[in-house]
Amino acid sequence: GKYFLSIIFNRILKPKSKAGIDDWLKETYLDWFWNIHTSSQKLWNHLCYLDDDAIDTIGNKIADKTFEIVNDDQYLWDTSNYFTYINNRKSDLLAKGKSKQGRHDKNLISHGVLVSKESRIPVWHTQYKYKHDSKILNEKINEISQFLKRYRKKDFTLVMDKGNNSKDNIKLLSKYSFIGSLRAEQTRKLFKIPLKEYECEYKNRKENCVSVHDAGIHKLYESEYRIIISYEEASYKKQKKTFEKSLEETLKKYEGIKDKKYDKNMTAMNALKKILPRKRLKAFNKNVLKKDKKWIVELSKNESEIKTYKQSFGKTAVFTNKKGDAIEIIKSYRSLNIVEDQFKALHNSFMIPITPTYEWTDQKIKAHVFLCFIALVLVRVLEFEARAMQINKTYSRLLEETGNIRMGLVLDGKKAEYCFEQMTVEQQELMNLFGLHEFAKF
Repeated sequence: GKYFLSIIFNRILKPKSKAGIDDWLKETYLDWFWNIHTSSQKLWNHLCYLDDDAIDTIGNKIADKTFEIVNDDQYLWDTSNYFTYINNRKSDLLAKGKSKQGRHDKNLISHGVLVSKESRIPVWHTQYKYKHDSKILNEKINEISQFLKRYRKKDFTLVMDKGNNSKDNIKLLSKYSFIGSLRAEQTRKLFKIPLKEYECEYKNRKENCVSVHDAGIHKLYESEYRIIISYEEASYKKQKKTFEKSLEETLKKYEGIKDKKYDKNMTAMNALKKILPRKRLKAFNKNVLKKDKKWIVELSKNESEIKTYKQSFGKTAVFTNKKGDAIEIIKSYRSLNIVEDQFKALHNSFMIPITPTYEWTDQKIKAHVFLCFIALVLVRVLEFEARAMQINKTYSRLLEETGNIRMGLVLDGKKAEYCFEQMTVEQQELMNLFGLHEFAKF
């Protein structure tokens, strides 16, 4: 257990390779408290104990403890992936796909996380071979349901983004409560509704005004669901600026190739494809023409489509099978940023990075990601406990404060005692909150 905790604590506090953990431990209180010596080989050997059965057993016990403080009926679902340099062709876990980090040439470690909305604590995770988000949710929805039922969460609401939408998924989710979002092309008519017809508004965490319109019941995915539209002026301005910049940059690139003549049709098409943005392609009229036995490219703005795009800026279309206040449903959907924050921590090399991953076999990769997940749970519980005491700080700030709490060995003749150095008021509050005084008595 101490070896696993060494990996977990190191991932939270000062991420190192397995070879660097022993040197890191010597700089910490744990070197006094545990008096153990690790090595990369010892840590690698211990990872062998974390097979699928062990991960399930430990994961369930962690969930048991987590649900002692989690009392929520809404859960946020999202997936991410992490590229790795490992090229194990026999792996049943690694695969190439659409990399979140843009490394489509590398194998990916794919990961899904379920997070409690109110507590912001991850409660369940899964690893899988890369698949589209909608396909993996289709496989995992029954597992998620069974997991939540185990903790008497029969009437839960699943909140997800539009990447999970499919006819089969929505049919499965209709057994439960869910909140999802729609693509702009699915709600173009609703985006044309004037803002003056939006019935209510509220202010978000950034104090930006969000207007909300309940568009009523509409047929989607072979059934009828409620659609709610939200609009945020700050988001509109940001999307408009990004869009106009993309248009300007694309047309500028076109100036460099519009007078060129290509020997082959395919060469001209490839030249055009290189300058086009990945998104909002309909904003351009584009063509490849034959002229004087050569091929040329033509590009211009599509004003009609540009107008349609602009009508969607700042707007989000949410659909659900839930009744209740429209503003609360919009807030629930927008809380997906909470689960996105979990993945930011797992991607960030200064937080709880899953990468770089040096484990070679599927079993050790699963063990490594599982230990990172436990680390994530611990820091979110840390934040949750602090918020309950009106200490609203991110875990990085909490760790910075507690990291500056120092212990010393005081010698008085033949008598020696451990004691804490002088602390700030904030450090004293954290000491009391987490009961750290007892650790001076060992």
